[in-house]
Amino acid sequence: RAVWAGVLENVSADASNVIIVGMWLLTCPANLKKADLTRFKNIIIQVNRHEEKIREFISLNNYTILDEDMVYDDFFYPIIKFNTDHHESYKPEELRLGPILLKKRSPVFKEYLSHEVKRLIDDLKKADDPLDKRHLELMMIKEALNKQD
Repeated sequence: RAVWAGVLENVSADASNVIIVGMWLLTCPANLKKADLTRFKNIIIQVNRHEEKIREFISLNNYTILDEDMVYDDFFYPIIKFNTDHHESYKPEELRLGPILLKKRSPVFKEYLSHEVKRLIDDLKKADDPLDKRHLELMMIKEALNKQD
């Protein structure tokens, strides 16, 4: 049964899974911090941008990313499924690109990596600082893109 709850505190006490999509881009981490996530078996989140912020929240709380996927519909949409089981912190490249996405290496994810390489190269052409942190990000993404399946 699906319900619109607005915030996690309004989700029914008998709900075992929660799906968060859409407008949570800026408010999602703050709402996750306020909620008792241990009551859910699975939490599935789809944000339009800054998915690394969600992964950082998951990692800082030592939660476990169970699965990830990415779909494309005029934009790349990452989907993250996690629970509150203990997991060690994730590595920087896993936070940025997704530990499961890096393992699955789906065709959509490879398209996303290529898109990110092009975007970062365009950004770097405009950058004033040659040691801009985007250089490191670009190298990380290029390495992920070139990794053999």
